[in-house]
Amino acid sequence: MKNLKLILASALLASSTFGSLNAQVNPTEKVDNKKSYWQISARGGFDFPTYKEDFRLIDYKGGFMGGVSINKYWNWFGIQADADFIKNTPEGVDLAGQYPGKLGAPEDYTSFETQKKDISRTFVGIGPAFKYETNDNKFSAELGLLGGIGFINGGEILIDGVQQNLTIKDPITYHSGFDNEKVFSTKAQMKFNYWFHPNWSVNAGAYYMNHYNVEESDQNVILNANYPIAPLKMYYFERDKIGDVYQNTGTTRMDQPGSSTTQMEKMNLSSVGVFAGISYRFGKTKKNEEIVNEVAAEKTYRLVITAKDKYTGQVIPNTQVFVKDYQGNIINTAMTDTSGKVYVDGINPNNYQITGDFNKIPLDPNATKTGEFVANGDLNKEIIYSDRNFILKGKTFQCNSSVPLSGAAVYLENKFDAYKKSTLSDANGEFILQLPPNATYELYAKQANYFSQVEMINTQNYSRDRNLFVNIEICAQQTECGKGIALKDILYDLDKFFIREDAKPELNKLVRFLEDNPSVKVELGSHTDSRGSDAYNLKLSQNRAQAAVDYIITKGISRDRIVAKGYGETVLLNQCANGVQCSDAEQQINRRTEFKVICPK
Repeated sequence: MKNLKLILASALLASSTFGSLNAQVNPTEKVDNKKSYWQISARGGFDFPTYKEDFRLIDYKGGFMGGVSINKYWNWFGIQADADFIKNTPEGVDLAGQYPGKLGAPEDYTSFETQKKDISRTFVGIGPAFKYETNDNKFSAELGLLGGIGFINGGEILIDGVQQNLTIKDPITYHSGFDNEKVFSTKAQMKFNYWFHPNWSVNAGAYYMNHYNVEESDQNVILNANYPIAPLKMYYFERDKIGDVYQNTGTTRMDQPGSSTTQMEKMNLSSVGVFAGISYRFGKTKKNEEIVNEVAAEKTYRLVITAKDKYTGQVIPNTQVFVKDYQGNIINTAMTDTSGKVYVDGINPNNYQITGDFNKIPLDPNATKTGEFVANGDLNKEIIYSDRNFILKGKTFQCNSSVPLSGAAVYLENKFDAYKKSTLSDANGEFILQLPPNATYELYAKQANYFSQVEMINTQNYSRDRNLFVNIEICAQQTECGKGIALKDILYDLDKFFIREDAKPELNKLVRFLEDNPSVKVELGSHTDSRGSDAYNLKLSQNRAQAAVDYIITKGISRDRIVAKGYGETVLLNQCANGVQCSDAEQQINRRTEFKVICPK
């Protein structure tokens, strides 16, 4: 009884807690289609008797229990109906220690013989139930307080002491058990569910059950079969010891012949048990649908999602964002704006998963809970870019103009690490690439008949904790047959024509152009200023042009695709001809190396 009082007190505390918790939840949570439903549960487990009768030589062992429940819930409160079947077994205690001596005869008891019937108990009851469910609908706890009828049968047990000659049996202890008793019973049950599916859960729990005023049986089936001359209505017998002799003077309860009173006793039978099982829930009331429509008409909700960098805190525009329900269905997708945000208007409060990716790199996801949504307000959530690479944001355009170069293949390359990534520029000439840290990269564009500049990017000059974006522009010049394009930084030592190291990067650009345009043939021309004799300048320029061509051929370009041409001082770009006084800067304009596409015949 004390255990029952403790459980009832805990139940009252739990129910008041459930009520206060649900009172604090956003009102829309009450109209969730899983807040009002039917639930069917099946369970199996083990029952431990806690009978309080004073049977010194008899104990009761645990046994199987199984049952079903039907619940109807309205939000956190409901009604529960249970049906349980339980089986326990009576056992004798260690009688060898209790009866080691003699019984008025020279023989000792050498063994003990037990005959018994299991106790079966059936409970059918109904009562209030209380429930608390987490916001993600994955876990729930239930408390049921039930009253009903218990059916108790069996439990008769007879233990005999057998003497050495195997012909004499003496009753040691006996109890008549119970004969199909129907009594008032109560049950308190706590259950925990894990909902692995919106409608299905596995569960585990425990209970306390008590049957009140269960009357002993007067049938004596086992006793009369073994001792036909025994009293017909004995309820309990326990042999006792006086001195060194065991006699029939122990505890005995039996009806005396001719007496109008009975010594049958009534007792409470209680037990605790543990179980595991499975539950199925279903149904949505029409009333809830009406309330959903009313609430939707009165209140609006908005989810605001921000894509943000983990290390710098910068927002990330043009991030693809997905909002999914708990079953993985996409209910909304959008791109973040220039402020890195996506606004989802008119969303219903629920548990959602938020994912996103920027340039095919996934961001750390986030989630919403039903109770977080605010009526007529914003629920703000962030998804985080935690990749340690920089984001290279670039633009391609035609050299010496602002015209974007769309559809160009843009390459990011590190030959030392054999790293090469590419992408296409969009209609505005813009592109995005992941840029790994701690290395130097070449960036160039590729498009038919365009000669691209090459930009060098050293990411060791940037800190990922302070920088997310690296911005860069790259231009490409359209080639036209017969029109020269100057190669920058092709310098020679005075009166020399061998290729210096600082000239090779620019010549490598021409190599890449020829590789990207395999059908093109070019002329590589070298020009001098007017100082020196005409003949000398013509020879020097031819040697310089040929040296540049020889270098390009070493890079795998066929000799028949490139022609060396020395122009000397015959094609000046300004007035600095023979006999004209010019500054060094003016003379420098004429000292140049150019290439031009050879026009087809």
